[in-house]
Parts: sequence; structure tokens; C-alpha cells
Amino acid sequence: MKPLFLLAALLVSSAVLGQSAQKLEAGAFAQKLAATPQAQVLDVRTKGEFAANHLSNALQADYNQPAEFAERTKFLDKTKPVFVYCLAGGRSAKAAEMLAAQGFTQVYDLAGGMNAWRNAKQPYVQSGAKKSPGMSEVDFQRSITQEKKLVLVDFGAKWCPPCKKMVPELDSLAKAQAKHLVVLPIDVDEHQALAQAKKVEALPVLQLYKNGKMVWEHRGYLPPDQLSAQIAKFR
Repeated sequence: MKPLFLLAALLVSSAVLGQSAQKLEAGAFAQKLAATPQAQVLDVRTKGEFAANHLSNALQADYNQPAEFAERTKFLDKTKPVFVYCLAGGRSAKAAEMLAAQGFTQVYDLAGGMNAWRNAKQPYVQSGAKKSPGMSEVDFQRSITQEKKLVLVDFGAKWCPPCKKMVPELDSLAKAQAKHLVVLPIDVDEHQALAQAKKVEALPVLQLYKNGKMVWEHRGYLPPDQLSAQIAKFR
């Protein structure tokens, strides 16, 4: 029985190792994406490239920044399809193969990247006029001071995978601790001046305020149980 078991294990391992990303031309990529309700779209370009233009609902993780790429992609769901793209296809091809090797079951790579996507006249989000800086420091201080409860500020962004994972968790936390806690989400793209003033860089950033003063800060994702334990210290 042992030889048969070992053979089966080898066959399974070979199948897993043999997984590879599927490269699709822009038209086929668009059709597949539209037909996939649980699609995860991943832009592996730089933050600046992403800010200029990107596919709708895309998340961002810079492939050329290994630590950032590893940290952000670990929050993707390996059981759901991932659609990867960059500018011309070079970075996304490497990123897609890496994700496939890590066990992502369905990985699709956009051949030619955003260049091909635009040439095929497919829709995408493009930055327009300069955005308003958003909430000022004065307004921010007023909003947390007028609250009689603890205020948990969540600095995040729609394109940030760990931020996206925390949204429903923070919603649940806010409902469960409504008597003594208020959660204040701050999108760094919509409130750029405030994010800069608070020195928010790597996302997400959590700040807990009591009586208008910050009493605790955490940078990066934090599981709900650990976050609740930290909040309990200041109630």
C-alpha cells in the first residue's frame, strides 16, 4: 500500500506544481472578467501608475517591491479567480506565475497589460482633475473630540487588500461595541492632506483616540480578536 500511496502523493504534487497562469488577450480577459462574479483584480504596477489609471475595482500590490507584494497578496482568496495586469505584461506574467505556484487555483494574466487594454478600447478608471485634499486637521480633531466614546480611526484605501479585508471586520466591531466605540474610516485618497499630516504611509493604519488624544496606534492588518483586546485596555 505504501508504494501506491507515495505514487498518488507524487501525482498530486506534480499536478499542483504544474499549475500555471493563463495568459489572455485584452478581449478575452474582459469577457472572462465580466463573467466572473467573484473576480479579484490585481494591479501589480507602482502606486503612481495605479493612481493615473487602473481597472475598475482593482487592488494594488507593486511586484517590484517584494515585501509589499507578499504582504498584500496574502490577503487574497486562493479559491477565487485572480486577474493580474501591469503596464505591458512583463511584471504581471511573473506575478501571475508566482501566484499560481503559491496555490491560487485560477490566475489570468492580461497579455500586453494596460497598453493592450487601452488599445482594445476597454473601460478603465482614469484620474481627472486634482482631487480635493478632503478633511483638514482641524476638522479631524473636532470630529474625534466631540465624541464621548473611544474613536477608532481606520486609515485605508479601496485598492489596499488588507484594508478591504478589515472593512467588514470593523463594521462588526462597531456594531458589537456601539455603546463605547465609534469607528471612523478615512480613505487616504480622498483625504490626502490629513493622511500626510498624520504620516500615514503603509496601509492600513489604526489609531485609537480617547478624549481627543491618541492612546494607541497600529500599522498593518490586525485580527479582530487582537484589536478588541487592545480597545478593551482603554475602556
